[in-house]
Amino acid sequence: MNIMKAELSQYYLNGRWESANTFQHKIFDKGTSIYEVIRIIDGIPLFLEDHLNRLVNSAKLIDFNLLKTKIKLEEIIKHLIRNNLATNENIQLVVNYSKNKAQNQLACFFIKSSYPNSAMYENGILCQLHHAERSNPNVKQIDAKLRRDTNANIKSNEVYEVILVDNRGYITEGSRSNIFLVKDECVFTPPFSRVLPGITLQYIFKCCKENNIPIIEKSIQAREINNYEAAFLTGTSPKVLPINRIGEAQFDPQSPLLQKIRSLYNQAISDYLKFRS
Repeated sequence: MNIMKAELSQYYLNGRWESANTFQHKIFDKGTSIYEVIRIIDGIPLFLEDHLNRLVNSAKLIDFNLLKTKIKLEEIIKHLIRNNLATNENIQLVVNYSKNKAQNQLACFFIKSSYPNSAMYENGILCQLHHAERSNPNVKQIDAKLRRDTNANIKSNEVYEVILVDNRGYITEGSRSNIFLVKDECVFTPPFSRVLPGITLQYIFKCCKENNIPIIEKSIQAREINNYEAAFLTGTSPKVLPINRIGEAQFDPQSPLLQKIRSLYNQAISDYLKFRS
């Protein structure tokens, strides 16, 4: 895994630019926090408009004011990139709501970014199942307990990611990713109503439909995953990442259809960067 860390000088907090070495995550420990993680490639925030639209939607779903317009948020993000001279890393945008509205927080900062290496894309990664549910899966919201529990599972089983299983036995999504399964030249993924519809997930749907690849939302029992030929994760950092194994279920990381989708998504990234440069 490739881990990137820029030499950072500043972060944004409530209208001020602060020294990066003073940043403390505990400011989000109380209240409710919605957030976005945005990948920066060659100084360009990838799919920025989609991330901001999802942040707006998250705020609407929990009936909160976003604090800033999308135009202002875009200005903050671009200013952060310029201030830190960081060109290839992830940033996090967090809106924290408390009972006292005067204490609401808006922060934007770079985070340590881990990207899969070439061997992971070639051989696939290991995953494990994890029985847990998000209380409001369509809202990208910080859930400290779920993060602690899934990180512990990842560490103890020495896997890249865990796949959440709900109380009815259906898989939903990864702890920080979406999941797709491949069978008989078709692509399957859990229903949008049960997951956080990731930005990468949305582009996978777009790429598949534009290239006549059947893609279906379907509830999938965890015990049925070994009936599928291939599987992959999608997300801001992993992009399209083949899975080698989930628990005891084995998959083909070199599935031709999977590799075609991976190529189509990489082309979508290239097209976006070209358009924004």
